[in-house]
Amino acid sequence: MLRGGEKFAEYVIERELGRGGMGTVYLARHPRLPRLTVLKVLNGDLFSDPESRARFEREAELAARLDHPNIVSVYDRGAEGERLWISMQYVQGEDASGSTGPMPADRAVRIIGEVAQGLDYAHRKGVLHRDVKPANILLEHGTDGHPDRVLLSDFGIARLRDDAGHLTRTGTFTATLAYASPEQLSGTDLGPRADQYSLACTLFRLLTGTGPYEAEHPGVVMQGHLYEAVPTLGSARPDLPAELDAVLAKAMSKRPEDRYPTCTEFAVAARRAISERTDPTTVRAAFGPPTVRAGLDTPATSLPSTPKPVRRKRIAAIGAAVVVSVVAAGAIWYGLSSSETAEAQHSNGDHAAIWDAFPKMVPVDTKRKEGYNAARCESTSENKRKVDSDDGLDLGAWTAMWECESGGTDYKDPAFRIYAYKSADDVRAVAALLDPATKFTESNNGRTYTHYRVKSYWGDALVTVFLGTDRAPFLMYTRPRSSSEKADLVAWWKTVTLD
Repeated sequence: MLRGGEKFAEYVIERELGRGGMGTVYLARHPRLPRLTVLKVLNGDLFSDPESRARFEREAELAARLDHPNIVSVYDRGAEGERLWISMQYVQGEDASGSTGPMPADRAVRIIGEVAQGLDYAHRKGVLHRDVKPANILLEHGTDGHPDRVLLSDFGIARLRDDAGHLTRTGTFTATLAYASPEQLSGTDLGPRADQYSLACTLFRLLTGTGPYEAEHPGVVMQGHLYEAVPTLGSARPDLPAELDAVLAKAMSKRPEDRYPTCTEFAVAARRAISERTDPTTVRAAFGPPTVRAGLDTPATSLPSTPKPVRRKRIAAIGAAVVVSVVAAGAIWYGLSSSETAEAQHSNGDHAAIWDAFPKMVPVDTKRKEGYNAARCESTSENKRKVDSDDGLDLGAWTAMWECESGGTDYKDPAFRIYAYKSADDVRAVAALLDPATKFTESNNGRTYTHYRVKSYWGDALVTVFLGTDRAPFLMYTRPRSSSEKADLVAWWKTVTLD
């Protein structure tokens, strides 16, 4: 730790500004110019860690490429002994997390608008921020009636969009959970709209004083981002128009392609919503509560597609699904075991992928309708799922499904469905919602798989996951053919030809 008056890399330390798991930030005087600067110093014990050094140096490398009035400038970098340092622009003011309550809507939207311009500029340069949040938005107090100057800081976990190498350890996730996009949590490819999602969460926080999925348990927050509908502003801010709910819902769509093309377009829509506000009671009555359907391509004035909400009573188990530790600047890392990282993390997420993984169970394509043991099968895509297609269960962000009814002699076989997901993490999120007390293993054709006993509209049912195998991005659901049938699902499952 450096003290006031001490010299470091020729800079004179004024005082400590903050610290995190990776380093400490100081206010310092430039050795040759009459100005203050911010020194970010990597902890000495991390100097020998290649990944920590690479991340620290990457921050300077990426931020130095960006020259924009809404992005904090990087002046210099170097090493002093066994400590790396970065010299950055000093912003005299505070960050946007300092507000403990709701912020006036005009000010909040203006702040988001300026950050959006900085983000879009960075995106055009090929840089993703990946940790947009109020604490990384600096507000330099205006003078003579001028508004705050807004600057985006901390590109510590940013990376180039075309960079195939990742600086975080294999199987880890780095971002601040309260503002993390679904694609960050599920481990899928990131694009500029991931930053837009985080920016929309930030606007929600500025307007209400809380995050969109505020909860003490990190698993509840995670499930909110992945599956729950975007909460409306009405209870916290009845003065705001329902049009703003629609804007936030679009910017926070679970699927990136349903969001606005750019951050600026999101900010413009938010500005338009509050500038054209009418009586909030009239507007909210006209719009009503948010009604959403997966897969719809909706305009900015209506709500986008959102998977149906998670039932919170089953969320408590998710704590066992992730390993959580707090690191620098409030970031959270989710680590996966070495066996899990060997899984097939991605699939095409389509019906062909299901057939490829389970060629004996489902038709070879959507034109052939006969599956295992003469079962009658029907293909369903995520944008055509029926309201009750999960039999009262929440089976998460699946993208394709084969549903096969009965079959066999006198059609006494159970019904089964096989779901495809974009990644194994999507399946893991579903498994985390199931009661661990109902978990057991059983073998099929010499291979052991994990099952959960669940309740459905049809009676006792079975959910089978294939985590840790090459079928990790798939899930199988088995239930009685009818509510009056008492089939031995496990005995049947042990006889089916999965391979």
